[in-house]
Amino acid sequence: MHTSTRKGQKTSPSASSTSAPAQRNLTHNIGNKLLPASASTQIHFIQGDIFAEERTWQESLYDIVVSNPPYVSSEGYNHTTTRSVRNHEPKLALVPSMEHDSDEVGDAFYPRIISLAERMHAIMIAVEVGDMQQAGRITRMIGKRQVWRNLNVWSDGVLDNGASQIEAHHTGSSPFTVHGTGEGRAVAAWK
Repeated sequence: MHTSTRKGQKTSPSASSTSAPAQRNLTHNIGNKLLPASASTQIHFIQGDIFAEERTWQESLYDIVVSNPPYVSSEGYNHTTTRSVRNHEPKLALVPSMEHDSDEVGDAFYPRIISLAERMHAIMIAVEVGDMQQAGRITRMIGKRQVWRNLNVWSDGVLDNGASQIEAHHTGSSPFTVHGTGEGRAVAAWK
């Protein structure tokens, strides 16, 4: 029987407060038999910086990398996020620091996440994005590496009849499928 360990990683010290809800979710899912009891020893939440030294990440192997990185541009934060988001969400969780986001479009974390997923020998990567424009940029980033295939964008809407619309797209050498209608909300790829 194959046993694996999973880790959830948080970036900022203030994000450590979010590991408590993550731990509660894990306990809830085990209690409701959505996960086996062994998940309590196989899933761990850690705090770290993905831009820090490589050795921490090179020693780890993961099947799936899932990330909800800060992806809102500074301009987008000031002009398109709602007041309730600006009042209740830490800016650090939404907007990459200028130290990492030199192009100011909110894409700073994606190259690093993609690179780390490859170094961890992940077979799947899924990342949250803010809109269809960003989803297009991220699918191009992933596709250019020629490691990942089956690129998919998941949108936030469905058709009136409840069905998802599926469209094939092509960005350079990387075909991808869009599921749903509306804004892109996640990009997924696997080997």
